[in-house]
Formats: sequence, structure tokens, C-alpha cells
Amino acid sequence: LLAGAHILLGVVLRELGRLEESVEAYGEGLRLNPSVAAAHYNRGQALLSLRRPAEAADGFRAALRADSAFSLAQEALGGALLDLGDADGAAEALSAALRQRPEEARLHHSLGKAHYLRGRRQEAAAAHAAALALDPSFAYAHNDLGNVLSDLPGREAEAHHHYAEAVRLAPQLAEAHSNLGTALKGLGRHAEAAASYSAAIRLKPHLCEAHKNLGAALTELGRPRDAVASFATALDINPQFWPALYDLLDGQQFLCDWRGREARLRELERHLDEWHSRGRLGAGPTERLHAGLAPFHTLVWPVSDKTRRRVALSRARRDVEAAEAAPLVPPL
Repeated sequence: LLAGAHILLGVVLRELGRLEESVEAYGEGLRLNPSVAAAHYNRGQALLSLRRPAEAADGFRAALRADSAFSLAQEALGGALLDLGDADGAAEALSAALRQRPEEARLHHSLGKAHYLRGRRQEAAAAHAAALALDPSFAYAHNDLGNVLSDLPGREAEAHHHYAEAVRLAPQLAEAHSNLGTALKGLGRHAEAAASYSAAIRLKPHLCEAHKNLGAALTELGRPRDAVASFATALDINPQFWPALYDLLDGQQFLCDWRGREARLRELERHLDEWHSRGRLGAGPTERLHAGLAPFHTLVWPVSDKTRRRVALSRARRDVEAAEAAPLVPPL
């Protein structure tokens, strides 16, 4: 009885929004009676609301130990593991939930997100398509299917269709407008792309990538000053967003606007070095990045004299190594 009273108190406190107290009450009830699967589940949901997904995942696992057929706990565990970046674990949990509830579009959609994070694009596309077969009005599934298709060669028109459907079904979804803009830009429809990015920004003014991509579309439309303003806004929102920094430097170079150029070049090179050291731009030291560039790139790319020298040296070393490794060809 005492365990039940604590668990009931946890329910009431959670309904009142007093989440920390709710977690404590559930915990006390479960200390007295750890076999109540629903209490483990509800405590896990409270922990998720408190942005403590690792503890929430432990709670959902405890619910499943108490009741292995508790499909809501499987689904919740999958969601928590997605938050934690454990895409394999999430896919396993969501697949288990789907075996019990195969007609639920939301589960197929979540499984699609897990597959996408695993790099399994075809499986992700199939899962999102299954969600849409069950619920054609599922805007988020349209948007995420567009994301998958945009990564698959030759599927750009399909990606555009699904982004457009997401925007039609959920006009308040800023990310869908931004993604539609990217699809339109890829199709060469730059004016429409700019309109889509602008719509995304109206809905979510701090959507950094939309500002950066708007700048790219404006560049294609021959509006370099407006483009530079968009790149600068993206950097104001996220100073660590180095692609916007690169585009800003590129735009300023086109306009012969040298204000702040040297400091920004140093910042760009710092970001490139940092990303490269993490393997985000390819394996090996930064020198390999430079070796992958032809020296003529440095005449048009916004790079410093230091980088120009490094590019030339790295390229020369690579050419010497290639020449030494090549078989000797006798003169004709």
C-alpha cells in the first residue's frame, strides 16, 4: 500500500508539472516495490521531460524487465536512445515495438530516423514510406523521407515532392520550408529557393542554416550584397558555423570588401584545422586537405598567404610521391 501511495503521488506531481518531485516519489515507490512496470515507465517519461535521457533509458529498461511485452516502454526506450545517439540500440527497441504494433505510423517514422542515423538510407526510406502508407498526412515523415531521398542519387525530384508535401501539410514547420529551399536550389530554381528559405526564417528566425542557404540562393540570383548580409546573420546566430564564414569571405572577396578579412581568414583556418583533426573533413592531418586542392583554387578561394604556401607545398609533395611511385616508361 505504501509503495502504491508513493507511485500515485508521482502521478499527481507529474500532472502538476513538478517533475523533480515526481521522479523522487516514483523512485521511493519503486524502492518498495520494483515490479511495477508502469511506474518505471512513467518515471522514465518524467526524466525525459527533465532532459535526462540516460536515466530515462534505464527506467524504460527496468519497465521491460518487469514486463517484457510492454511495447510503449520499447518505443520510449528507442526514443531515449535516439536522443543519446545510440542508433543501433534505438533501431532494436523500435523494431521490437513494431512487432507488437505494426499499424502505428509513428513507430515506422521513428525507426526510419534510427536507420538514417545508422547510415542505412534504403532502410530509412522504406520505414518512412511505410509510415506514409499508414498516414499520408504525416508531415514529419514526408520531411524526413525527403532528407533520405536527397542523399540518394537520382532521387532529387522525389525529395522535392516530399518536402513540398510536408510544407503543404504543416506550413508552420520551418525545417520543411528550409529543406524545400535546398531541393529547389538543387533543381536550379533559385528564386523559389530563396522564397522558401525566407519562409523558414520568418517561422524560426534563429534557423542558422536557412540564413546561410538563403545567402547561397541570393548569390545565384546576382544579389551579392544581400547574400553577404545573410551569411553574416548566420554567423551572428552561430559563430562556430564555419560554412557560413567561408561563404561570407567568398562574398566579401567578390565585392572587394576587405573589412575584417584577415581575422576571419584566421578563424576559418582554425575551424578547418579543428574539423580536420576530428576526421570531419577526411583522414590525416590538415596537410592532406591542402594536398587535395589544386594551387589555382587559392587564387579564387578566400584563403590566406599562409594557406596558399601550404597548398603549393603539399601539392608538390604529392606530385613527387606520385612520380616516384609511377613505373618508368622508356622514351619513344
